[in-house]
Amino acid sequence: MKITINGTATEVRADTLAAVLDELGYGGAKVATAVNESFVPAAARAHTALQDLAAEVLADRTVLHVTHDAAEAARLGHRVLLMTGEGITNVTPPEAPTPRLYDAPETLAFQGRLLRLLMEAA
Repeated sequence: MKITINGTATEVRADTLAAVLDELGYGGAKVATAVNESFVPAAARAHTALQDLAAEVLADRTVLHVTHDAAEAARLGHRVLLMTGEGITNVTPPEAPTPRLYDAPETLAFQGRLLRLLMEAA
């Protein structure tokens, strides 16, 4: 994937912001990170940063994305199907556009709902 770092186009193989930092030799450094001009806190680098980029690149395309991560489903899902031993259930995600803010109340509530449904099905 080609990304821009401090104004320079750079090719990377990593798929998360944390892995990109490691790949470029910044893994242990204290650095500020941003994706699409939005600050990304260090705690969120491993899971959220490249989801934003993927959502932008894949906008207006039909994509089937399978995940075991309720937070990822809550941020990115337009249509969320929950698969359990009892079958497949359609779970309506928040109406906010994707990628949803990882700390928005509706995103967190939906993530909690997915986890509750999974725990109840276990």
